[in-house]
Amino acid sequence: MGGIDEINYKCQREADLASMDGIFRAFLSSHQTNLVHILNDEDTTMPIVNSRSKSLFPSWDYVFDTPLHRDVVLPDTDGSIYSFDGKNTLLDTYWYAIN
Repeated sequence: MGGIDEINYKCQREADLASMDGIFRAFLSSHQTNLVHILNDEDTTMPIVNSRSKSLFPSWDYVFDTPLHRDVVLPDTDGSIYSFDGKNTLLDTYWYAIN
């Protein structure tokens, strides 16, 4: 795929083509990039929402700054993640079926 930068570019491009506003990055890390740092510092306080604007987490910082002894709690939402074509990645067989 050409590395994380190219994957991030493709992710943002798909979001743009789907007329989605915001910053889109692949939820991936590597030996060069820690998952905590895939967003710019100024973006880490923004809420994390799915493509239907349902809240998943109060912020990126919340996900990574939650003490290990406390469970991360999802807000009152179904917590679903949707692909750019609108498919629920938890329910659609494309995302979990072994081909």
